Amino acid sequence: MKQKQTIEQVERVKKDMRDRDTWGRSKYGTPLQPFNGRDALTDTYQELLDACVYMRQLLFERDGK
Repeated sequence: MKQKQTIEQVERVKKDMRDRDTWGRSKYGTPLQPFNGRDALTDTYQELLDACVYMRQLLFERDGK
């Protein structure tokens, strides 16, 4: 059962990635490209900081502290 649940989670992530790629292509007219003038390391760091804020919000909403 645990193996099946793991596979299901992987399939969900793969679907999320396809959906995100479709969204990005629709918004920007192209898939994410290397050497696009952005700093991918900084972009990733900033996205992770945003994720930390969202997680903290969820903890506060769940636990009230």
